Amino acid sequence: MAEVSVVIRDDGTIACIDNKHTSCFRSIGQVKTQRASHVEPVNKSLRLIFHTLRSVFGDKGWMATFTRYWPCLWRVNICNGPILSGSWTNRQAAIDAEVAWLNEHLE
Repeated sequence: MAEVSVVIRDDGTIACIDNKHTSCFRSIGQVKTQRASHVEPVNKSLRLIFHTLRSVFGDKGWMATFTRYWPCLWRVNICNGPILSGSWTNRQAAIDAEVAWLNEHLE
């Protein structure tokens, strides 16, 4: 079973990583979803191409799928936070590290 971190703040709002295990919170009330991080190529040129393609084509569809399988090193860039130390040859491993970091630092 996947580990899920949920934080209930003093004002009653709930913070969690949006996934199939936390989708139940959508039925409670208004949901505000915001990007927490980017899993992106380490190589600066590839990273520029990656973000350009994503800004033109979006995060869904055939182009997004294509960019997910690039054979390169990947890094995790936390929005308004650090770039995690390390790099991963497998994008899914980078995503796993991203989720672990976000769960640990959820406020």
